[in-house]
Amino acid sequence: MSLRQRGRGSGICACLLICSLWHVVADATPALQFLTENQPPLSTVEHGQVGGIATAIISEMLKRAHIDGQFSQLPWARAYVLSQQQADTCVYPIVRSAERGPLFQWVGPIAVNQWVLYGGPQFTGHLNSLDDARPYRIGGTLRDAKSDYLRAQGFSRLELVADEETNARKLAAGHLDLWIAATGRAQQLIDSLGLKGLRPLLVIGRNEQYLACNRGVKPELIAQLNNALAAMRKDGSLRVIAGKSSP
Repeated sequence: MSLRQRGRGSGICACLLICSLWHVVADATPALQFLTENQPPLSTVEHGQVGGIATAIISEMLKRAHIDGQFSQLPWARAYVLSQQQADTCVYPIVRSAERGPLFQWVGPIAVNQWVLYGGPQFTGHLNSLDDARPYRIGGTLRDAKSDYLRAQGFSRLELVADEETNARKLAAGHLDLWIAATGRAQQLIDSLGLKGLRPLLVIGRNEQYLACNRGVKPELIAQLNNALAAMRKDGSLRVIAGKSSP
């Protein structure tokens, strides 16, 4: 082989190598970002580590689907907005509603949660139905399905803040009459903050919780995650992780 032929052959090999590497980079799937709030027992944050039942379920789904993921905790309102603005970003646990439906791609349901109205130490009213709560000041969270539900029901005395801890403290101090919260998160805050006299008064209902992903996430990844979840439900591992009946 002449030097010119060798040079030409080397050039072809280099080109093939570069093209091959380009295809690998082009086909590489970036790690999905999973945003959540501190909502025990579904999502928790301890010593900087994100955990909880929903986190464990999603982690197992990722393992089965061979997808990389990174978990972060943020205030709910920020996590909700970022998941719509940033590609390859998902938020959980979240209630799927008619209003939210078109905003995301959905995986789930991954868990079930319960919504409850809590009263403070100074509350002397009686709640036999949701209508009984209409005259009272009710604390809720911004961009939260629970607050959206009450607003849709015509409740006008909602006081919305960015985080649940503020609501718990306001209720304990008598600055709110009621607080709408998920039972797990509410009890965790009551215990950790040492708040006295806060008690559940009315269960509004049980709600399915989902994983919601940015519309820019590849549809095949959403399908892989839903398939992994279906397999977990079928083989019983979802029930084991949740520690109760699967949704």
